[in-house]
Amino acid sequence: MAGLLDQYGGMRLSDLPMNRQPKTKGLLNMLVENPKTLAGLIADFTPVVGDVKSAYDSFDSARHGNYGEAALNALGLLPFIPSIGGVMRKGDWVPGDDVSDLISSQKYLDRDTVAKKIRDRDFAVKVSPRFNLDGEAVRVIQDGHHALEAAKRSRNAPTIIEQSAKDNDRIGLLEKGSIDDFLQASYMDSSWRKWINDVELF
Repeated sequence: MAGLLDQYGGMRLSDLPMNRQPKTKGLLNMLVENPKTLAGLIADFTPVVGDVKSAYDSFDSARHGNYGEAALNALGLLPFIPSIGGVMRKGDWVPGDDVSDLISSQKYLDRDTVAKKIRDRDFAVKVSPRFNLDGEAVRVIQDGHHALEAAKRSRNAPTIIEQSAKDNDRIGLLEKGSIDDFLQASYMDSSWRKWINDVELF
């Protein structure tokens, strides 16, 4: 029976099992070996706007071992991820009747704010009561544009909170029937449009 020295005869000292350094698995290997982790990351961390900063942040995070953060930044570079997320997480919310009457005059969205809303799972959206505008029942988004965008991108249902005059002074104008004054007070930065399809109203 061969002895221990015979078994390892001819090997360099650095080749002996006790001297081998464990290899660090790369982010890609980690995700491929753990499909559940990959699915979760894709589903939970969907892109907002890809840019050079996201690429740098992704590599930097991975280099420091922050794999979840690296995945979030990397997925921000891939505009097709939301559709993949939809395939991997069946039954997720898709914008429909619950938001079809929402209108807004805010176009500006900050990428980092939306990403933070996704991470924090903050999908609260404050809206006005329904009112008639040119023969159509609509509700105006009062607060939560970033949260609504985060809900859409991460395929989570938003929490719609209908405000009253007690919650928001602008609603008082609406309750008095002063629709023009209400719309003027609620105006943000662009033409009024339907949120669900971005069709301009006026």
